[in-house]
Parts: sequence; C-alpha cells; structure tokens
Amino acid sequence: MPAVLHSDCVDASTRTDVALIHRSRDLLPFFEFVLTIEDYAHPKPAPDPYRQALHRFGAVAREAVAIEDSARGLRSAMAADIDCVVVYNALTASQDFSGAWRMLHTIRELPGILAGALPLAGDSGDAALHHRGSWL
Repeated sequence: MPAVLHSDCVDASTRTDVALIHRSRDLLPFFEFVLTIEDYAHPKPAPDPYRQALHRFGAVAREAVAIEDSARGLRSAMAADIDCVVVYNALTASQDFSGAWRMLHTIRELPGILAGALPLAGDSGDAALHHRGSWL
C-alpha cells in the first residue's frame, strides 16, 4: 500500500498574520489545516504546536516529518519527537540546527527527500536513512 502524505501548517503567528503572509503565495489550499498561536498553549520551541498537529491528524511522531527554517521550529519538532527537515533561509542560516534529520539548501529538494523516506508497501519504514547535522 503506498504511503499517504498529509500536510498542515504549524505557525507561531496569529491567524490574521498567516492570512496576510500567505495571501499571495497560494500555499494554504495544500494544507489540510493551519494551526496558529491561538490553537496551542505554548509556542515554539515548546512541543505543543506539533503535538496539536499530531493529535489533529490522529498520528504519532514516527509517522510525521516537520519542515522548518528556524532553530525554534527545529527545537519544537524535536521536543515532540518528530524528525525535522531544515530548509536553508538566509535570515536563520547562522542558527544552530544540530539534531536536524536533514538539512536542505532549497525547498525544491524536499520531494526527493520525502520520497526516499517514505516506506514502501510492506516496509516497516526502517529502511529510511537518517543524515544529521550537515547541508545536503
């Protein structure tokens, strides 16, 4: 059975700010839901945002991958026990991304990384290789 991908947006901004930020990007329709600071008790780097997303999906951490561009987001995902892909961002490039599952130079690399990490039919998922701590 092929893997099913679900996506959401976990943001530390307010709902109003998320709408403004994404107004011209046409990305929100790709997310099943958006969680903002109004939806959880403690913001990133606390695990609450990602735990809330897992709860909404009815998933557990080992079934998820977080995509982040900041150390706060990485720490939040790690605190929720979720593997995290960090995508390069010039504004956060000097931050400490130790512990990231994968580090990418561009978001365009993400589909290949996710395809390689998804278990194939009958695979327990243990075949996915982890690469921590350096840009791929």
